[in-house]
Amino acid sequence: MTYPQYLVLLALWEQDSLVVKQISEKLSLGIGTLNPILNKLVDKGWVTKETSSMDKRAVIISLTEKARVTESLITEKLVEKMAHCDALTVIDGDLRAQLQNLNELLTRLNNMEGER
Repeated sequence: MTYPQYLVLLALWEQDSLVVKQISEKLSLGIGTLNPILNKLVDKGWVTKETSSMDKRAVIISLTEKARVTESLITEKLVEKMAHCDALTVIDGDLRAQLQNLNELLTRLNNMEGER
């Protein structure tokens, strides 16, 4: 699942059965950008598209049962991924400090060689 697809699901988990225009406004995505994302979600069985009975021009996007029951699992996986990213940031910070120490040691060694 891509990040934009996740954002669409997130919007629908907050309020199910939204018109495409509402999702577009909520996510600040153009209809032309949003439609391929919605089509992928339909193909994957996450959402359904239905023409509005009140306005034939409006298309209503609704969550499928699959999307409803896996909301907590997807959120859990996202939290795990975010924790992993935080761990990588810490590692990167440690690595940066180690590289600075190595650079200082190399500078000292070079200075010592120059004094000989």
